[in-house]
Amino acid sequence: MPRNSRHGARNRRRNTAVAVTSGFLVSGVLVWHSSYAAFTDSTTNPGTSWTAGQVDLSDNKNGTALFAVTSMVPGTTGSKCIVVTYSGNVATAVRMYGAYTDADANVVPDATGLASYVELAVQEGSGSQENCSDFSPTSTLYGSQPTFDATRTAAHFVTNVGSYATGVSSWAPSSTTSRTYKISYQLKDNDLAQGQSLELDFVWEARSTP
Repeated sequence: MPRNSRHGARNRRRNTAVAVTSGFLVSGVLVWHSSYAAFTDSTTNPGTSWTAGQVDLSDNKNGTALFAVTSMVPGTTGSKCIVVTYSGNVATAVRMYGAYTDADANVVPDATGLASYVELAVQEGSGSQENCSDFSPTSTLYGSQPTFDATRTAAHFVTNVGSYATGVSSWAPSSTTSRTYKISYQLKDNDLAQGQSLELDFVWEARSTP
């Protein structure tokens, strides 16, 4: 084969190889560009927010004592009613319990000497008058009425119904509503009660439920 013919053949093969290689490169570029070309669409759910509910419990005594009794003698008795209102917006369970008053928060009760001699009874129902003239009971939560249970004293109440966990009542409000509680007391006939005193807090606590 003539020298020029051999060179021409090699050039044609080189050109062919280059053309093929170039063809792949161009094809790769086209594939790369086509992989970034697509129809798109999306949807958005805007303004997601969360707000906590509220538990709100109050009574119609506005922080004043239900009883302020002095000069008691054996058999001294009395009753008063208090209206407790729930005005929150979540489901709750309300419990009532007792605690010795500790006004100066020094973890020492202010007065407990009479606790074992004051018999207590607690009833739940409806009514608006503090003197209980319109009270209509639905259940007795502690002690008994109209006759007192001598074992259900203020001391027993604080010891056995002294926290939310051991509190009484099955009231489970989830919106604004009220319950009335009639609290009755009587002093035992016991000489050891002379000169003694007692300060007691009645507590209603509401806790949210699932």
